[in-house]
Amino acid sequence: MRRWKKKFGDKLRDMPLFRKMMFFYIMLLCIPAAIMGAFYVGTLVKRLDGEYDKSKAEVLEQACLAVDHISSQVEYCRNSFQYNSMFLQYVSSYDLTTGEGVQMWLQYVKPAFDQIKTANPGFTNICVWRGETKESNDPRYVLNAEENEELDQNLPMKYTSKQLVFETEEENIVCRIYQELYNVNGFHGIGYVEVDCDFNTLFGTMRFVGDKELLLLTYGEQTWRVCEKDGAIYLCEAPEEDTVFQNHASRKLEKLDVTMDYYYPNLSVLGNSSLWNGVIAALLLFAFFSIVYYIFYISITKRITRFSEHMQQSEGKKMELYQENGSRDEIGAMIHSYNETASRVNALNEEVIQKVRLANHARYYAMQSQIQPHFLYNTLENIDMLVELGENEKASRMMNLFGKILRYNLSYQRKMITVEKEIQHAEDYLKLYSYRMRDDFEYRVEMEPTCAEVECPYCMMQPVVENCFKHAFRYQDRVLWVHIHAWCENGYVIIDVEDNGTGITAERLEEIHRRLAGKAEETEEKESTSVGLYNVNERVQLLCGLGSGIFVEPLDQGCRVRLKINMYPKGAERNGNENTDRR
Repeated sequence: MRRWKKKFGDKLRDMPLFRKMMFFYIMLLCIPAAIMGAFYVGTLVKRLDGEYDKSKAEVLEQACLAVDHISSQVEYCRNSFQYNSMFLQYVSSYDLTTGEGVQMWLQYVKPAFDQIKTANPGFTNICVWRGETKESNDPRYVLNAEENEELDQNLPMKYTSKQLVFETEEENIVCRIYQELYNVNGFHGIGYVEVDCDFNTLFGTMRFVGDKELLLLTYGEQTWRVCEKDGAIYLCEAPEEDTVFQNHASRKLEKLDVTMDYYYPNLSVLGNSSLWNGVIAALLLFAFFSIVYYIFYISITKRITRFSEHMQQSEGKKMELYQENGSRDEIGAMIHSYNETASRVNALNEEVIQKVRLANHARYYAMQSQIQPHFLYNTLENIDMLVELGENEKASRMMNLFGKILRYNLSYQRKMITVEKEIQHAEDYLKLYSYRMRDDFEYRVEMEPTCAEVECPYCMMQPVVENCFKHAFRYQDRVLWVHIHAWCENGYVIIDVEDNGTGITAERLEEIHRRLAGKAEETEEKESTSVGLYNVNERVQLLCGLGSGIFVEPLDQGCRVRLKINMYPKGAERNGNENTDRR
C-alpha cells in the first residue's frame, strides 16, 4: 500500500500542470456534483409527481364547484316559483281565458319571470311547462307540457333531480335543465321549470384541458369529449376505449347527475419550475466548488500569471528581461528561454530601426525625383504653345515665372519649407497658367497669417495643382477656376485646393482612396492621375507624422484636395533645417 501511494505521488508530481489541474478539478467538483445532482433530481421528481397529481385533481374540483354554483342558480329559479303560492295557483288552475287568470298573470306571473331573468342574465330562457293542459297560454312563460317532446322522454323526475338536455343550435350548444314543480302542499307535480343557458355558461370553467389531455362528460348512458376552440368549449365525439392515459381524476356533479373524467399524461420534469430551482441550487453549488478550484489553481499558476503580466507590459516596447529565481521546473525553463529570446529580439529591433531610417531617406529622394520631371515637361509644353501662338510678351512673363519656379524646384536641397513659401510657389504656378488661358481661368489664394511659419514638405502642392489642369479642365469651354485656402485648426495646417472642373466618378474616387490608404493591389495599373497624389501623400505622412496626409472628396461641380499638416509632429523625419538654402 505504501509503495502504491509513493508511486502515485511521484506520478502526480511529474504530471504536466494542465493534466494535474484537470485531475483535481474532476476529483473536487465534477464527481461530487454528479452524485449529489443525481440524488437530488431523483428525489425531486418523485415529489413533483405527487404534487402534480394533487394539482390536477384540485383543478378539476374547482371547475366542478363552479358548475355546481351555476346549478344552484338553476335551483334558485325553480324555488322562486315553488315558494310563490299565487304563481303555483295560476299554473295549476288558471289560464288567459278568464279575467281572473289574466289579472293573476299580470300581477304575479309576469313579475316573477321578470325578476328571475333580471337576477340571472346568463340564462337565455326561463319558462314553465304545466302538467294539466289549458286552452290559452302566453307564448313565452307558461306552456303546456304535452307540447314538449323532451319532457315525454325524461318523465318521471324526482323533486331533487334535474334532467339535462343538450341541443345544438347553429354553432352553439344549448343546455336545457328541467326540474319538477309541485303544488302548494307539495303532494303532487303540477308542471316543470325549464332553464336554458349556453354550454359555455354552464361548463365554461372546463377550459383547463391542455395538449395530450382528455376531459369526458358522462350523462346517463352517453359520453362526450369536452373540446376547446377559439376560447370556447363544445362537445364532440368521445374517443375509443383503447386510448391509453397514464393518470385519471374523476368528479361527479350530484346536482346535474353528470360525471367528469379527466385524463392526463405523466409530469414533464423539464417543464417544472421546481426542477429549475434545483438546477439553480446545483449551479450555486458548482460555483462554490469552482471558487475552491480557482484558489487551488492560483496557488499553482501564480508564477505563470506574473510572468504573463510582465510579457503583456512589454508589448509594443523594448522587451524587458524577467527576473529569474533559479528554478528549473517547467515555468523556470520557460522564463529562461524568454530572457534569451528577448535579448536577441532587442538587438534585432535596433538593427531594423536603423535600416528603416535609411530606407525612409531613400524613399524620399526617389519620390522627389518622380515629381520634378513631371512638372518640367508640362511647363515647357505650355511655354512652347504660347511662343507658337506669337504671344511673345506673355511668353516672356511666363519665362520669368518659369525661371522662378524652376529655381524653387532645383535650388532647394531640403525636406521641409514654410507654408508661406509653398503657397507662394503654388500661386506662381497658377499665375503662369493664367497667362496662357487668358480670361478663361481665374484663381484665388488665401492664407491665414498663423500658418505662414509652419513647416511643410517641400514642393508638395505643385503636383496637386498640376492635376487640376491636366485632368479636371480637359474639354471645358467655360470659365475655370482654382481656389487655394490655408488655415490652422486643432493643431493642424489645412490647405484646400478646389476646382470647378469635370469632377470625379465614384469608382475613380474609390480607387484613389484605396491607393492613398496603401491598399491597392500590385497588379493595378498606376495611372498618372494618382501617382502624383500618392507620392505627395507618402511624403506628407513620412515627414509630418500622425494624422497628416491627402484627402480627396467630390464637390457639386469639381473636386477638393485637402492637405493636412501636423503642426507638432512626433517621431516624423523632420530634419529640414539641417541643410541651408542654396539660392
